[in-house]
Amino acid sequence: MRVSSYNHKVAPFFPHQYKLKKAIEAFSGTKTNTYVAGPSVAVANDKFAGCIVLPNGLIMFVPYSRNLIGLYDPVTNTFKDGPAVPTGSARYRGGCLHAETGIVVMSPLLSPTIGLYDTIRNEFRTGPDLGSSPGYHGAIVSSVTGKVILVPGTSPYIGIYDVVKNTFTQGPAHGGAATTYFSGAEELPDGRILLIPYGAQAFVIYDPIANTCTKVVTGITSAAYYGSAKIQNGDVVCAPYTAATIAIFRWRSNTLYTVPAPAGGAKFRNAALVPDGRVFFGPSTYDRLGWYNPATDSYEEGDPLGLGSVVKFAGIAQAANGELILAPHVNEAVGRIKAVSAGALPAAAMTSIQWNKN
Repeated sequence: MRVSSYNHKVAPFFPHQYKLKKAIEAFSGTKTNTYVAGPSVAVANDKFAGCIVLPNGLIMFVPYSRNLIGLYDPVTNTFKDGPAVPTGSARYRGGCLHAETGIVVMSPLLSPTIGLYDTIRNEFRTGPDLGSSPGYHGAIVSSVTGKVILVPGTSPYIGIYDVVKNTFTQGPAHGGAATTYFSGAEELPDGRILLIPYGAQAFVIYDPIANTCTKVVTGITSAAYYGSAKIQNGDVVCAPYTAATIAIFRWRSNTLYTVPAPAGGAKFRNAALVPDGRVFFGPSTYDRLGWYNPATDSYEEGDPLGLGSVVKFAGIAQAANGELILAPHVNEAVGRIKAVSAGALPAAAMTSIQWNKN
């Protein structure tokens, strides 16, 4: 599908693409690839699942089984609790910032209602009631419609949330092979939305104009990938979960390209770009930093972290200072990755709807 077939709002990707390209070409620092423990967070399992950059520069952690939103300040390296959310396990998984309203939309997994964090008023409120265990695993704003697309985890259907009208619409069936279906999504440069397969065994594209889902690559192993990051050419790099490969989806041809990665389960969750153009993966049970290097077209990794084999983090985002911030899941401290010695990708790009979701 051509960009011109939408003839409207998809253009925001391309100015960001130009800025990213120039920033990456201008990178002159060193690759430090270091992990630093940030401030302590409450001792509890399954705390957060998702990491969003707020307009004021704070990093928000999406509450999974914790009853408080988490807020990290990368300038002062401090953590504080935000507003309370309804108590319960596995309430929300992932989310996105709806820039037009300043609201972070939290994707409901077991919560019956969509979660909303108002960044202007610093308050939590609930959106539409979707019933028991709606089963969504992430959210992304469509630049085509302005609506939030909820990524199907255990739900057989796409979810569509209109933030302005505060209404929910059930979208089309995606036809995934087995639960849990998808673990995230990316808007492609032409406005289509790519669903990242976890257990669905296929890459599926949702077309927000036609309101249809289409399988584009099949034969994917179960529990293969968990989250992704879009690189400056618009292709999508998928974080390997149990897959022994990094998957790179080429948006112009709807084809998949793979790069060898370590074997083993639950390695990484989510991914983020860094100033030299590499894509870092958030360590889950794997006790090393891992990344995809497009310059060498290969997987690379750092030294052991010494954090064990627990599910350490679930969510990763670039702060304005260029550090990658990791949302603690079981780990008792915020994670910080200093991938490079200095520099940051353009904040306007990293906080745009093209990248600011997890």
